[in-house]
Amino acid sequence: MNNESDPPIEPGESFEDDGTGELDADGDAEGPRRFDDPAYRALREGDNERFQQLTEGMEEIDYSFANLGGVDLRKVDISRVILRGARLKGADLRGLDLSGHDLDGASLNGARISGVLFPRTLSADEILMSVERGTRIRQRSEAQEKDEN
Repeated sequence: MNNESDPPIEPGESFEDDGTGELDADGDAEGPRRFDDPAYRALREGDNERFQQLTEGMEEIDYSFANLGGVDLRKVDISRVILRGARLKGADLRGLDLSGHDLDGASLNGARISGVLFPRTLSADEILMSVERGTRIRQRSEAQEKDEN
């Protein structure tokens, strides 16, 4: 298993989109995105209090296809954060309730996932493959789940 992770960014590191977050013809991102956003910067730097302040009152925080590698999300209210397609390589997700999140396309390579409540539509095999091999999660919809049962 590869436990190499992206360290949280250093203060002053560039946050411009590195060009890897462009959408392809199907509307999917080609790679992880970085945001020129103070809340994203606070999250990447581990300043959870500032992240909470900056996102207070926001209905949703769209970090789909974001590079959140190496970030400790345990002390952050992520209930409004969109994680679809996010790169969570080496992220600390221990104890989080992700049951209401769409994780389709997300990568959990080397993430710390002890005690995580995952969506019912994700199989244990799918999660394991993503954590151990870095595969992108293929999350089935609830309709697909019902059709199979």
